[in-house]
Amino acid sequence: MARVPNVSFDEYPAQANIVSRRVVVYYDKDKTKFHYGTIVRADRQAPYETFIALDNGHFIRSAECSFDYIPANSNVA
Repeated sequence: MARVPNVSFDEYPAQANIVSRRVVVYYDKDKTKFHYGTIVRADRQAPYETFIALDNGHFIRSAECSFDYIPANSNVA
């Protein structure tokens, strides 16, 4: 197992202020097929990962999809 900076038993990367933001997730830039989700991790430090919890119960990395923020005052999802 590799040693990752900022990740240990009691140390985690600082998180960006987009955690808990609602998003629409797309695949292969095809905006006709999408899922809604919530950002659950957004590292501001190494290893710079972003994870999205999809409403269907699955999780996806931002490297595996595209996403747009849903405005906070929106009635969508």
